[in-house]
Amino acid sequence: MNKESILIVEDDKFLRELMSRKLNNSGFSVEVAIDGKEALKKIKEKKYEIILLDLVLPGMDGFEILGEIKKDNETKNIPVIILSNLG
Repeated sequence: MNKESILIVEDDKFLRELMSRKLNNSGFSVEVAIDGKEALKKIKEKKYEIILLDLVLPGMDGFEILGEIKKDNETKNIPVIILSNLG
């Protein structure tokens, strides 16, 4: 049985590890990226069933990453859930 693959794009170590651990324990295959450059590289290399995307990231923000994902025919149909811990 293949596990559904999730990419978590989050620069906060605590949140990244918390989500990753919870999803792994729930039976998902989880990979992480800490910034936009790493996220886009991983998205081009592998097909994910869903992407959990933080909005506030170093360098390229979540809106820019989402724009890149949605303009690429190979990745535009991947569901993206936007995350933010802004107050």
